[in-house]
Amino acid sequence: MRQSRTLLTRAAGVLLAGVMLAAAGVSAHAEGDPPSEEPNRLTNTSFEEGEDATTAPGWSPLWGRNELVSFSDERASDGVRSLHILREDGMRTGGFVSERVPADAGETHELSFDQYRVGGALSVTFYFDDADGNVITQPYEMVRSTTDTWERTSVRFEAPEGTVSARLLFYAVSGATLNTFIDDVWFGLASEEPEEPELSPVETILAQDENLEYLGTPVTTQIPSQAAHGIEDGRHVSYQAFKGSPDAGYPATFAVTDVATGEQVRTCVIDGAEHSRNLNIADDGRVYWGTYHDSKLWRYDPATGECEDLGRMSDQKDSTFGMSPGPDASMYIGAYPDGRLLHVDPVTDEVELLREIDPNADYIHSIAYHEETDTVYVGSGGQVPQIWKITDAGRGEQTLIADNSTAPGLNDGATFVGRMDIVGDRIFAQVGLRMLVLDLDGNVIHWDADQTRYFFGHHLIAGADPGTAIFSTAGGTLVEYDIATNTFEPTNISIGGYLSNGVVDDSSGTPLLYGTSASGVFVADLESESLVSENAIDFAQPTLIQKLHAGPGNSVWASGYMVGLAQVDKSGADHGPTMQRGQYESAAVRDGKLYLGAYGHAKLEVLDPATYDPTDGSTVPRLFDGLAEGQDRPFGMAYNPDRDEIYMGAVAIYGQTQGGLAIWDGATGEHEWLTSEIGQDENIVSVAYNPVDGLVYLGSTVDGGLGSDPSGNTAGKLIVFDPETRTVVTTIDPAGEEREGITGLMVDPDGVVWGVAEEALFAYDPATGESEVKGTVGGRYGAGTTYWAYGTVTMSDADGRIYVTAGYRFSVHDPATGETTRIANGLQWSAADEDGDIYLSAGAHLFRYNVAGSADEWTCTETHTDRVDGGLTVPEDAVVCLDGARVNGGVSVEAGGALLIENSSSIRGGLMSADAATLRVRDSEIRGAVSVTGTTGEFVFMGNEVRGSLHCSGNLSEPDDEGSANAITGAVAGQCTALAPVEGDSPNLS
Repeated sequence: MRQSRTLLTRAAGVLLAGVMLAAAGVSAHAEGDPPSEEPNRLTNTSFEEGEDATTAPGWSPLWGRNELVSFSDERASDGVRSLHILREDGMRTGGFVSERVPADAGETHELSFDQYRVGGALSVTFYFDDADGNVITQPYEMVRSTTDTWERTSVRFEAPEGTVSARLLFYAVSGATLNTFIDDVWFGLASEEPEEPELSPVETILAQDENLEYLGTPVTTQIPSQAAHGIEDGRHVSYQAFKGSPDAGYPATFAVTDVATGEQVRTCVIDGAEHSRNLNIADDGRVYWGTYHDSKLWRYDPATGECEDLGRMSDQKDSTFGMSPGPDASMYIGAYPDGRLLHVDPVTDEVELLREIDPNADYIHSIAYHEETDTVYVGSGGQVPQIWKITDAGRGEQTLIADNSTAPGLNDGATFVGRMDIVGDRIFAQVGLRMLVLDLDGNVIHWDADQTRYFFGHHLIAGADPGTAIFSTAGGTLVEYDIATNTFEPTNISIGGYLSNGVVDDSSGTPLLYGTSASGVFVADLESESLVSENAIDFAQPTLIQKLHAGPGNSVWASGYMVGLAQVDKSGADHGPTMQRGQYESAAVRDGKLYLGAYGHAKLEVLDPATYDPTDGSTVPRLFDGLAEGQDRPFGMAYNPDRDEIYMGAVAIYGQTQGGLAIWDGATGEHEWLTSEIGQDENIVSVAYNPVDGLVYLGSTVDGGLGSDPSGNTAGKLIVFDPETRTVVTTIDPAGEEREGITGLMVDPDGVVWGVAEEALFAYDPATGESEVKGTVGGRYGAGTTYWAYGTVTMSDADGRIYVTAGYRFSVHDPATGETTRIANGLQWSAADEDGDIYLSAGAHLFRYNVAGSADEWTCTETHTDRVDGGLTVPEDAVVCLDGARVNGGVSVEAGGALLIENSSSIRGGLMSADAATLRVRDSEIRGAVSVTGTTGEFVFMGNEVRGSLHCSGNLSEPDDEGSANAITGAVAGQCTALAPVEGDSPNLS
């Protein structure tokens, strides 16, 4: 039973209520009082002065853009008018900025104001200026208040040294619409922050509903960046960043590992970051890396052992990929979007934009600098792989030296130059795991377009002998390349996976390779071609739950981002080991096995619980993939037992818009792909099989692969597909009007198809051919944003209700009443087990929503289906169930007991319950007095006939009639007055 969890949850709820009340006390605009005794440093604070926004004392439109700002008498919180900022699609950015007002260096300043937000996001910027009027810093904060009501908002920032004045800016940011009204603005020294209890992310979720239960972090992964190799205190060390989940309290972590022993030398938390894709060492030994999704530049100094946050690299949302040391201890960085080549000055820490490589290249995955010629080589991609040569350290002439014309077949199966290193006078590039070798002018030395998985690693390194290089191939075998003869010679050394980075050290008299592999660190003797040591890096942490999957045998599985798969322990105590493989986006159960759809290239794999070993990825074999068909992300999957077929929907690869549907035949093991046959430029993100009509239902989205141009499709569709004829029967706009994506498809026992169309929960009835919106469960898609998987829809076998997650909202729809109710915010993905409970994710955290009546909550210890004479007593910790039974002599429930009555059961002699764990009485008859007091858990009393009095008091909650009223002939008192009686022989309405 769950009394202890319920009490903890209720305590969290009380704590949250306290936080909300405290916040309301701070932000409420009672009588217009300022937040402190400090005088307001602004003028015209309610925008009552001036004919319009262009002539207002103390304020002016930013950059002279008058079209965004105006004074409005439509609404005001103080006086008769307010500031109106309106930015619609197609309009330039802008805002409203104050004149300079005094500001105090080293002090925290506060800007507070009333906002009536109709929609969009408002940015507030503080310009802190020095004595010459130059900007020292310009911190900003995005401000979202409740829509369609006045609400007080405050923003605080500390003025840096040298500050003498400040300007305050209300700003409409680029790429977003805004419609808001602002009034009664105040600026001055901040008052002391009120002391407020803080809720953890987990407590915040639990506080929203007492049926939510926390189950821990099931997926723990070791997802490293590329490695860099250094020497500290005379020992070889490996530098890597490991992926985390900052929203879940586990940010990315930078780690220094002793290569010879595997010992963790030191770590530092990369606050606010999820991961880093790459890092590299400058000539002075300092290590640089860029983070995502917060787009910052970090540096580690081995002399001090400290990591330093160098701040944002630019005003764009930079995603960094390629990195290379440059001249004079500088660093080159390749940034997305727009294929920008950046340069970091090691003295000033300034990041300079050298150039955008090519209008058709969004990514720079690889960079290599050649010191002798002061030349930078850049590998670009996104749509096609290319290599560029740029003289004068990246500031001179740019020349294309490698593409599909110089290396025929370069574009086949590849859109990036993934890695690039220079050894001697040779450029070694990885394109689709094939090796391209060029001289420094771009002449092709080696290229085999038909290679597969040959250059399998992050870096190629200089070998033991001059003019040689070492790299890893598929399976982890190390290969030596001879530059002079252009020949490849496999060694007898296998490191079990890819080579990330390393260095050859012959100072001991024996050439030893100190390296980092896919699974850890190693030392290899290149002379004897043997491993000297091999150690795993003992570092793993909870990672983001990518999806949740219902599995065979009433199991639940959690997949991770970017890898990871773990079986959930439903107690939350001891989740299964995480298989370091994935990322799994969809799943279906067939013949006791779990079939999994994995990104990228839309792979279908199968997990047999009888043979599965989480430490051995080969125990989850691949059945096929969608590489040849241009498919990448398999977001939807369903099983058809009538035809023994699995259907897997997919989104196209990068730059493409044609998604597809794979059909796998369980009897033969064969598969086929349908692409344009499903619909031109349709990308399938949800799949459901309907056993009632034998058809397959597909949900599509207008968004194709990343980097793709709009296809021209304006709406996602509900596509009805006939698996027998392999044809589309019809397509439907299920929300009644166009929506960009149809996700979360599910079929109920009556054959009705449920799903999510952006914000709307809909139900399509094939019998009538009509679709109806049942409620709002999510939000509308933002303009210019890519959406694939968005909603998940499941029906609980415990209560027959529809549970939905969409846009981090968790809702329930009751088909019996037609009502849709929000349960909690902050929950993303969901899956239901066979007991009817709903499993939900929030970042790395897993929760369960315990649905009333689910099997794991109440298992009957005693069941009666026939006549019971002499009365019945329910003792402590017992769960007694009456299913169509008749009890003569009355029923008594003792403290801690649970009584569940259903299906026209009857009691002669009354019902007395004191301090029960739960009491659930449905559709039954009771003759005699009913008294229910002190129930600590669920209390349901619905659709019953009571011939006697009914008294309830001291229960955790009022009785729930679940929408079915009771007929009561006697007096009704206490909490039971909440029950709604219906007309009976002589109903008592007191």
